[in-house]
Amino acid sequence: MKRSFAVILAFMMMLTSFPVLADQPATASGVVRSGNILQITAPFSGVLTPFDWNYGDTVAAGDVLFEMMTQKVYAPSDGVMQAVFVEEGDLCEDSLLLYGSVGTMTRENAQFITADTKDAYDDDGTPVVHAGEAVYIRQSNDEDNKGKGRIIAAEGASYTVELTSGLFDDGEKVDIFSDENMGTKTKLGTGIVTRQPDLPINASGRVLKVYVQQGEKVTKGQLLFETVSPDADPAITSAQITAPVGGALEISYLVPGQQVYKGQLLCTVHDLSQPEVVVRVDEVDLDKIALGDSLNLVFDRYPDKTVTGVVTEISSLGVAQQNAVYYDVVLTFSAGFDVVPGMNVTLWLDGQE
Repeated sequence: MKRSFAVILAFMMMLTSFPVLADQPATASGVVRSGNILQITAPFSGVLTPFDWNYGDTVAAGDVLFEMMTQKVYAPSDGVMQAVFVEEGDLCEDSLLLYGSVGTMTRENAQFITADTKDAYDDDGTPVVHAGEAVYIRQSNDEDNKGKGRIIAAEGASYTVELTSGLFDDGEKVDIFSDENMGTKTKLGTGIVTRQPDLPINASGRVLKVYVQQGEKVTKGQLLFETVSPDADPAITSAQITAPVGGALEISYLVPGQQVYKGQLLCTVHDLSQPEVVVRVDEVDLDKIALGDSLNLVFDRYPDKTVTGVVTEISSLGVAQQNAVYYDVVLTFSAGFDVVPGMNVTLWLDGQE
């Protein structure tokens, strides 16, 4: 019994020989993030043109982030736009259903000749003509009225000539030759001058831009219409995708020439003008904070500077980590130095020592 008492007494003396540790100030770790994070998505399906943005680049409001490829429709020849059936925002398919085209034009040389080889010079047999051959034309009842043309179609004894120069009346009968001297042995036949029908202009998808008006003169190769995928919103007016605010760019898994679908996430812009801190606070320390509290923040990059943060949000859902539960707490702050998303920060819950 005496031995047991001696052991207990010795143990108690050993305990009293260690100093009692003072309470350590409670802290929580967190990171800086933007309070305004904007996700940029594809406005319609299509292909991305070349771009040179990388993860972490800084962008300004209005900067062109991406541009989508468009389908461009050009004038096939010189002429006049006789009709324009679509407006910006229209679906070309609707116009094709109603009018058979999105517009029509007449060529500058709007005449052609329906011809045959029945009256051709017949020495060794009726000549064979081919599309693409240049021909020379003379009015049958006026040998001084001449012109030039090109065979654009041929089938058997019949063929069609596109008039490229000369002035003839519709319905006029003409003689056609393979040589500009128009000798008897080079005669390929005769034909009737006819006015060409209006040339239909076709396109598909949503009309992004209309570059011509009805009655306007156009030249070959002139841009007439620009279209995009039919899933584009009718209010879309540009194939360029711009930054709505300035900030840091988060972009990954995108390459120029990539096919994207409408609504696909292209990048994220972190607004640098609205930084905030999010920290994870242990459940045992939650009673030390409340909405509206002003608490001290210290950034790892600036260990000698203290910034006051104001609690604006306390999560109602906890996250379990290593046998403890933590809650996200958001604080706004104003610093007189550069602070960007991703920086580490310490929150002092009991006041910084």
